[in-house]
Amino acid sequence: MLRHLTQSLRTIPNSLRDRQRLECFQMLESGKHLECINSVYTMLRDKRKPPKKLMHCVIRQLFKQKKNILGLQFISNCYLNTLDLPKYLNQQPTLVLDNEHKLNLEPDTLVHILSGLSSAGFLSHSVRLLGKIPPNQLSQRHFQGVIYGYLQQKPPDFEHAKTLLDIMLDNNMKPDRSLFAMFFKALCQVGKRDEARLLLQQMESKRIKPDLVLYTLMQQFNIYPTGIHSQQQLDNVLPHRDPFYYDVVIRNFAKSKQLDQALEWFSQMTKYHQPTQYTCLSLIQACDFHQLDTILDKLQSFGLIFNTVVRTKLMQIYFQHQQIDKALDVFGSMVGYSFSTKQSIQKTANADPYSISLCLHSLVKQAPVRIHHFLSILDTNGYKISQKDAHLLEKHSHVHPDRYKHMIKQPIKPSIRRQ
Repeated sequence: MLRHLTQSLRTIPNSLRDRQRLECFQMLESGKHLECINSVYTMLRDKRKPPKKLMHCVIRQLFKQKKNILGLQFISNCYLNTLDLPKYLNQQPTLVLDNEHKLNLEPDTLVHILSGLSSAGFLSHSVRLLGKIPPNQLSQRHFQGVIYGYLQQKPPDFEHAKTLLDIMLDNNMKPDRSLFAMFFKALCQVGKRDEARLLLQQMESKRIKPDLVLYTLMQQFNIYPTGIHSQQQLDNVLPHRDPFYYDVVIRNFAKSKQLDQALEWFSQMTKYHQPTQYTCLSLIQACDFHQLDTILDKLQSFGLIFNTVVRTKLMQIYFQHQQIDKALDVFGSMVGYSFSTKQSIQKTANADPYSISLCLHSLVKQAPVRIHHFLSILDTNGYKISQKDAHLLEKHSHVHPDRYKHMIKQPIKPSIRRQ
C-alpha cells in the first residue's frame, strides 16, 4: 500500500510541500519511522497540514511494529497539539491516554487510532474513545479494531469482545466475516466448543453466511452449524469449490502440520483443478525435511514451474539443513546459472532482493569461501545487492569491497524537482 501511495504522489505537481510528502512516504516504506515522524512535525510547525493518508499510515505502522510509546506520542503531538510542550511532558506516553476525551477527529481517523490503541493493549482507553463517537458516525470499522484487540489478549477477553459484537449486531452493523472466523478460532483453541456453536447460531440468526476460512475451521475443530453433524453433511452445503477454496483448506491443515489431511485435500483438488503456487507453498511448509523430495516430485508431476516465493522457501529449508549445493541450484534457476555444473541454464523465475539476501547471509555463516563466486554470478547477470548486505559482507567476509561496491543498490531519491 505504501508503495502504491508513493507512486501516486509522484504525479503531483512540483512543490516543496509535495516533495516533503513524497519523502515521508518513502521513509515509511524503508522503515525510517523516526525520520518520517520528524518530517510530519516540521510540517505542523510550519502550519502546513500533512496528508490524512500519511497520518493514518504512520499510526498503523507504529502500532503494528509494537512501537507503542512512539505511536502515543505521535497521536498526542498531531491531534492534541502537544508538540511544543516541554520535553519532559511530551515524552510521557500516558498523555494521550489521559486526554482521549479531547480527540475530536474525523471518523476514519478514529478507526486507525482505535485499532492502534487496541493492538497495543490500551483497551479501556479504546472503549472510552469509542463511547464518545456520535452514534450516527459509528460504523463496524470502529468496533472491529477494539474486538480484535480483546481477542488478541493473552488469554483472550471473550466477555468484552462478545459484548461489543452484540452491540454491533443489535445496531444492524454487519461485521466482516473474517471477524467471526477469528472469534470462532479463538474460542476453539481454548476449548470453548459450546460458545463456538452459539457463535455459529448467532450468525445464522443474523443471516450471515460463513466464509471459506470459517468453513475450514469447522472442519479442523469438528464443530458444525445447527442441523449438520458430520463432514459429509457439511460438504453438501459448502460453496462452490474453486482453487481458492482448496488452497484455504490445505493451508489450514498445513499450518497445523497435519500433512496427511492436507495431502488428502490435495488429491481431491487435483481431480478438478491445477494446483496453485499457494498450494505448493503450503505443502512444502507442512512436510518434514525427509518428506520434501516426495512432495516436490508430486507437485512437479503436474508440470508446475515454481515462482520466486516458493523457490525462496525451498532455499531457506535447504540452508537450514546445511544443503548448500541444493539451495544454490534453486537460486541458480532464478538467475540462469547452474552452480553445480557451472554452466548457463534457462532462467525460469526471477531472483528478488530477499532471495539474494538469504543466500548472502547463509553463505557468510556456512560457506564464506563461496561468496566470491556467488557475487560474480550476480554481477554477470546484472543483479544488485542492498546496502544492508554490503555492510554484512564488509563486517563478516574476506571479500574486498572493490568486488561489490559497484553492485550496491542506491536508495530511491524523490523524482520531484525543486521549483
